Amino acid sequence: MKKVFNIDNILSFICTLSLLAWILAPIMVMYRNFKTQGISPFAAYKSMLTTYYGWLGFMMIAGAVGLLAGLIYLIRRAILSKMSGKEKMAALAPIWAMLAFIIWCTINTFCFAEDQKLAISGQLVQMDCLLVYLCYGGMILAGLTVTRNKHLTMIVIWAFLAISTFMAMMCILDNDAAYSLFVNSLTNTFHYEAVFYNTNHYGYYLTLIIVVSAYLLSYRSDWVEKMFYGFVYVINVWTLILNNTMGAYLAVLLTLIFAVIWSFINKEEKKWPLIILGIFVAISIVSTFMSDSIVINFADMFSDISTVIEMDDSELEGIGSNRGERWMKTIERIKEKPLVGHGLQSITEYTTHNIYLQQAAYTGIPGLLLFLSIFVVGATKLVKARKTITPLARGAAFAVVAYLISAFFGNTIFYTATYFYIILGFCLTGAMDGLLVETKKEDVS
Repeated sequence: MKKVFNIDNILSFICTLSLLAWILAPIMVMYRNFKTQGISPFAAYKSMLTTYYGWLGFMMIAGAVGLLAGLIYLIRRAILSKMSGKEKMAALAPIWAMLAFIIWCTINTFCFAEDQKLAISGQLVQMDCLLVYLCYGGMILAGLTVTRNKHLTMIVIWAFLAISTFMAMMCILDNDAAYSLFVNSLTNTFHYEAVFYNTNHYGYYLTLIIVVSAYLLSYRSDWVEKMFYGFVYVINVWTLILNNTMGAYLAVLLTLIFAVIWSFINKEEKKWPLIILGIFVAISIVSTFMSDSIVINFADMFSDISTVIEMDDSELEGIGSNRGERWMKTIERIKEKPLVGHGLQSITEYTTHNIYLQQAAYTGIPGLLLFLSIFVVGATKLVKARKTITPLARGAAFAVVAYLISAFFGNTIFYTATYFYIILGFCLTGAMDGLLVETKKEDVS
């Protein structure tokens, strides 16, 4: 008889609870704000300290639990696996890449950081510090551990999608009345940020939600589930357009196009990826009849591309909604210390709006390369195993791609990045060469 209460199942359950605690955090914060302020659950959330300390406590607990339980699980799987030592080392390549990055960040913090205290414990708003990076690692390991159990995995996914959709609906209805979803949403001046402090933070969160729901809509055969995923997809796509974060919008669009191309190259199901892309384009077109925000954003984007091609220095600072100035400042900081950087959280006077430039400024070009190696190693192994990995791992991989595209324009705000690292954990499950006890392909989708 199959053991239910073995150590691995217990670890998976513990990690599930930690991830659910984090995923439910927005609802808990909304309720607290509504209870204490007696006004809109979103309007009460504009206090900087309330915002970030509220999220930070949830993340630290969930990250610590995930780090401990996930490490125990990985060590157990490595010990119990019948693979050879060489095969185990190869299977753990994504983890070694992650570990190398964390080690470099630790060395960088204690040997090269200009402000060691800041590099260790961070500073509101972004919290790009060593403690938070360790929590990110915990979220990745928690994601890996949860995927051992198909039912727990889907509970986490469903909670993630349900909470996000509830937030999206509340965000719309809280400010514009029910009819605004179809009629008046794009004509007002309200910024759609939900419980996030800025609209772009919410936009990058929506990026993950939309791509995950799109993939599940493509590959689930049950029509009741398809209706649920379709509802989640449409509501969150509409909210993304209302949110008006062009970087997130582009990331979703490019990823959906990539998914269609991938389906043709690998001779997979083509109908649903095409339908999903068509729905996204259709909603975008419909939105142009109510607002010209998308048209303006694309016009600005092509103008920026022209500026970059022409290398017009006088205009470069204004590209990317004035992000160009911040990018140029960050490049200058990289040039000052290209090998070791200035230390984690060393940029406090502005936000870079480019994760890759920011990482190079923090930990030097070697740190950036180690950070990128996590994704390069994972992607290489996923492509090799593309015929055998679970649909969930594949869907998570597309979500990771979308987030990495948005990272060219976005911040590493910890309360958004944490969701990304959970999804990354789901994704890397398929890159471990069967070292982890993985459910059958048809079990998790």
